[in-house]
Amino acid sequence: MTAVVATKLGPGTLTIGEVGTEVDFSCALSAAGIGTDKDQDDPIPLLCGDEAQSPPDYTATLTGTVLLDLADPDSIFFYSWAHKGEVVPVTFTPNTEAGMSVAGEVTLDPLEIAGDMKKNAQADFEWTFLNFPTITPPTAPAGAAAARRTTTAPEPVGA
Repeated sequence: MTAVVATKLGPGTLTIGEVGTEVDFSCALSAAGIGTDKDQDDPIPLLCGDEAQSPPDYTATLTGTVLLDLADPDSIFFYSWAHKGEVVPVTFTPNTEAGMSVAGEVTLDPLEIAGDMKKNAQADFEWTFLNFPTITPPTAPAGAAAARRTTTAPEPVGA
């Protein structure tokens, strides 16, 4: 069995807006991710003894933590306030070298202004995707992915 090599987050990208006019806010993020949730009704018992089950409904959110640059009118903070409530395209690439990305449309909520005194102002956000996002897998040839993997098993703990 080939050992799995975990991919680190970053360096990557987060762009918001239409292709050609998108804005790259990657350098404002200290954390980012895609959250998913599944909602499914309970099965309905039928007279014959069977159960009717509705299909699950999946939703996704773009989550993260941003450093707030309140002195830059082009920052993600001001962008979120200027476009609050709008549905905008986003593309999140967790690691550029890994070559995969997630894209979709989110509804922007304005970022909060918060933080401790004499500390960098940060805000957590959670923006809901309008539809479940599309994932684009890496296009690297099999050899490139294989080259990243180790052929030896890790040492057992306490060895």
